[in-house]
Amino acid sequence: MHKKIFLQIISFLYGGVIFVTLFLNKGILKQYFPHPITLDFHFLFLSIIFSVFLISFMYLVIKYDKFIIPGILTKLSQLKYLIFELTTIEKIYISLLAGVSEEILFRGLLQPLLGITITSILFGAAHFVTFGYFLLATGIGFFLGGVFHYSGNIFVPIMVHTLYNIFAFSILKKIFLEEENEPPPF
Repeated sequence: MHKKIFLQIISFLYGGVIFVTLFLNKGILKQYFPHPITLDFHFLFLSIIFSVFLISFMYLVIKYDKFIIPGILTKLSQLKYLIFELTTIEKIYISLLAGVSEEILFRGLLQPLLGITITSILFGAAHFVTFGYFLLATGIGFFLGGVFHYSGNIFVPIMVHTLYNIFAFSILKKIFLEEENEPPPF
């Protein structure tokens, strides 16, 4: 798929998620933004701490897991050349758009209505690439749900999700570059 078309699809998809979520928030919760979005040092600090924890955990999973990660990488390798083509700004744009749209939907709308468990399973299902990816995404959904519950501020899971996505783009590119530079087996 051409990069420009991919970016247009992503923009339309995540823009639609934001629009629908705001519409549902207004209809169900009576406010477009029913949860605080506070930008201050305390919440920025929490975002960084939680992001470092999640990224460190996922780095270890990627580095040492021999069961789930290989299947995920095989499936995601279909996007290898698209990932190589994306600029840093485009990766940040996609990461921010996904972080904002998914968090206002899953944590901002669904979690208060359905609870952390069901919302986390739905989050995992929305990220179903392989069964292993579903399990990891569900775990990340629980983590982000806990972050939102603890902080009470939708800004924190948005930032954690965004920073994690930037990390995921970076680590995927690194893994795919290493695969391309491996010598062929004898």
